[in-house]
Amino acid sequence: MCLSVYMRENPLDNIQESLSTLQNSVNNIGCRMEQLSQQITAAVADIANRIDVAKYQNTLLGYNAYFNKINLFNLLNYGDMDGLAKVMLFRQQYKNADGEVEIPEDKQEEYDAAMKKFVQYVSNTGEWTAIIADIKTFGENLVSASAGTNGGYLEAFWKYIDNLYPYDSLTLEPKASLLDGAMVNYNLAINAVLIYCDYTGSTAVAQTLIESYKNVYDKVLPYDQNVSEIRSNLQNGKIFDYVNKMYFSVKKHFTPLMRKESKSLRSR
Repeated sequence: MCLSVYMRENPLDNIQESLSTLQNSVNNIGCRMEQLSQQITAAVADIANRIDVAKYQNTLLGYNAYFNKINLFNLLNYGDMDGLAKVMLFRQQYKNADGEVEIPEDKQEEYDAAMKKFVQYVSNTGEWTAIIADIKTFGENLVSASAGTNGGYLEAFWKYIDNLYPYDSLTLEPKASLLDGAMVNYNLAINAVLIYCDYTGSTAVAQTLIESYKNVYDKVLPYDQNVSEIRSNLQNGKIFDYVNKMYFSVKKHFTPLMRKESKSLRSR
């Protein structure tokens, strides 16, 4: 999944999928992360002698805690078909050629009702300030030292995976899955918050989040580029050997063996 699908200069324009696709994306996040969490746990014993396990394990436990909070926020809000879900549907249906939303007059009342329901729901939770802080912290901890490592959650996970597998081709699936899940979750939350801020006039909160978002975007790009590079090399039969620190070419008849090896490693 290309990072640019989820991260753009204006987060309000990020969601370009249909509402049904969005719902599927959100609903699949929990399942993907549960699988990754199990994989991380299983990997600890295998790499105990290679990296500082406790350091990266604690960092990734923090990831799961923040991820789950934001995921719940997204599920509750995007799952409300009379609230934010309808707001997003209307914003997609009635976007003009310049990307601006123009709600038809005969739909304005319905749109306003959905927006008010979303805003009222968020306001009534009593945790608005806390969720804002959690979203901002989650994004920044993806790439910052405050998460417990110099490069945040992504660096911790990359080091886990790169030390677990002998070839970069075997790291492609877990890296892409984590990056995809993290950015879908983060961007859905950012969009929801900015829609709320736009409606309520909370410009200071919106500006703080946008600045934080742009900084996160710049630092996430290298991880997205790493995933893209591995995928491109694999398509061209080129694999990097982490043990011997070199690339080698792979013929087609080696592919089934590699897939078998990948499954075996993931099952440990």
